[in-house]
This record gives sequence, structure tokens and C-alpha cells, in this order.
Amino acid sequence: MHPSGDIRGVTSDLLLGKRIILGVTGSVAAVKCVELAHELIRHGADVIPVMSRSATRIIHPDALGYATGHMPIVELTGEIEHVALAGDREDSADLFLVAPATANTISKMAYGIDDTAVTTVATTAIGSGMKVVVVPAMHGSMQRHPGVSEAIARLKTWGIQVVDPVISEGKAKFPAVETVAAHVIRAAGNVPDLSGKRGLVVSGPTYEMIDGFRAVTNLSTGNSGRALARWGFYCGADVQMWRSNPPDVPFIESRPFRSVDDLLDMVRSADFDFVIMVAAVSDFKPTRTAGKIPSDTGFDLRMEPTPKVIDELRSKTKFLVGFKALVGASESTLRDTGYEKLMSSDLDLVVANDVDRVMPDDTECVVITKDGRGHPFRGNKDGLARLVYEEIAKGIGGT
Repeated sequence: MHPSGDIRGVTSDLLLGKRIILGVTGSVAAVKCVELAHELIRHGADVIPVMSRSATRIIHPDALGYATGHMPIVELTGEIEHVALAGDREDSADLFLVAPATANTISKMAYGIDDTAVTTVATTAIGSGMKVVVVPAMHGSMQRHPGVSEAIARLKTWGIQVVDPVISEGKAKFPAVETVAAHVIRAAGNVPDLSGKRGLVVSGPTYEMIDGFRAVTNLSTGNSGRALARWGFYCGADVQMWRSNPPDVPFIESRPFRSVDDLLDMVRSADFDFVIMVAAVSDFKPTRTAGKIPSDTGFDLRMEPTPKVIDELRSKTKFLVGFKALVGASESTLRDTGYEKLMSSDLDLVVANDVDRVMPDDTECVVITKDGRGHPFRGNKDGLARLVYEEIAKGIGGT
């Protein structure tokens, strides 16, 4: 086995069994391709590189050969590589990823011009109906050229997924490899299919002000929310994240909130196919003191109950997932308390956890379904997200 196989699937199995053709063109961003190939392999993919001649002036073919275990195809031969890889065949690859894609290559793809190995594979892949993902990387002025903009728009009308570049310093720069990998998983990954569904993930703690400077909050990190938002994207849904603590997930639309009142205002216009309420919402808020309470004196803090945001969300979605946090609870207590919450708030799924057993990356919890069954889970937060989305897909007709 080639040494690249040593890292296959170490991050996830989301691309396990998938063959990804990686088309590399002559942008300086080609230097990112070894890192990108490794990222895809870590998710389980078998990566087959194809390079234009211009790309070989940026990065040597040996580098991608070492990274993937396949020497790049630079010239087409009597082996008819473009048809073998991307033709309408049972053993063809699962997806063609052009990353980076220059203005030159994008324009040729849009009009079926084949004068490099990459563009010939592109024409074959598009003609055979293969899934295609394109990652533009060029100077901003080139991307703004009407012909290039028109070519990108034309590719999109054919169902080709175009990954938006990061606009910085006047250039349309190559996005983070994690972002590119997320788009590949979305297009061809081993995930439930929620294409066309609109989803919301509400994540992080609320902050209820004591005075003009101090607040009552909790220790929620937002890590579970970010994993759940990523997974919604992987599954093809149009996902929005409402979050109170950074960082954002780069490829997810995000809206900030701080208090329960902020959330209640946002809920009024909500309309989603599914909602995952993982936020740690304050059950109480203090009576706010104007200004700043002097630090050299004690004070009494009066608390009053806050409205239940999750109850307001019930009429805004077809499938509502809630989380129930307890402290020092047994598995049976988590199951019973979680089911009680599921019934009292008319939820479709509840994740009940003991905060003492929730770590930054891993968690222990019980997932409770409508039939009252409790599914114990122990693992990382991506694994929990997979379980949640499998239940969502069952509930709203995904596959």
C-alpha cells in the first residue's frame, strides 16, 4: 500500500469508497493541492490528480504523486484516461474537483474547449453527468471580467458547484482546504440527503445583562453547534446558524445573538424545514441595573424566568430538535428527563447530556426519539451530528 493510505479515513469516513479526480490548473494556488489532497484522503477518498501543463510550472507532478499514490495525468494517451475516469461508465470516478481553477480553464469549461488534460476531463465529466466542483482562484479583476463572470454563471446553471473564493488584497484567493473538502462531501459524501431543505442551528450561550457591563451566562462553547451546522451543509441543506460565540463556520450563513430577547425577535420571522436548538439559553434573567454597579459593595441579584424560546420555534418548523443538559445524571435519568422534555415541548428529537461528561471535542449523551427509545451515544461531536441528521432525514423525507 502506498504511504498515503496511512492517513485514509483518519478524520472521517465521509468520502470512504469515493474516487475524486483532482484537476489542477496553472494558478499559484496550486501549491495548496498537496494539502487539499491530504484533507480529502483523511476523509477516506481515493484522489486521482490531473494537471494542466501550466500547473506543472507551479508544482511538480511528483509532489501530487507522493501525496495521492497516483502519478498525475498531464497528457492524454491511448489509455483514453478522460473516458476511463469521467466517462459514462460504471467504474468512473464519483466527482471531478477543479481546484484551483483559473479564469482560462473556467472559460474553456463553459464552452467545451479541450486543450489540456484538465479541460478534456471536464468536458467528459460534464457530458456524462458527473458531479463537478470548481474552485476559482485568480486576481479579483479577472473574476470581475464579464466573460469570466458569465462563464461561472453558466457552469452554475448546469448544476456545477462553484466554491466562492476568499476575496482579499484584490485577489480571489483559494479558500481553506477544509471549506473545499466540505463542498466535496456535500456533493458526493456518505451522508443523508437533505437537498432542498432549509435548516437552522441555534448555538452558544445567551448573555443576560446585570448592569451595563456584567452579564449572567454559562459555559457553552458552541462546538456542538458548529459540528451540527457543518453536517447540515454536508447533507445538502440550506443551513443558517444563529450563534452567540465565534468562530463562524466559513461556508455557513451566520447571524449573531446575545440575549433571550434577541432570539425571540429572530424567531418571529423564522421558517425552516428543521431546527436544531443546541443553544444553552438562560432560564432566568436579572433585573438590569442602569450604568455599572460599583465594585466595592455587595448587591442582591433578583432573577425572573425567561420565555422558552424552543416553544416559540415549534410552529416555525416541521422537525424540531432540542437539547437537555443535566448535572450528575445517570443514563436512565437522562433518558427519562429527555423524554419528558420531548413530550412537554412537542419535540421530534431530544439529546440529553450530563455536562460533567461533555468535553470540547467528545460527548456522552442519550438521543431520545418520538417512540420513547433512548440511544446512548459516546464519541466525538461529528458522530453525534451524523446520528441527529439521520433522524432528521427519516422525519422530513430525506434519504
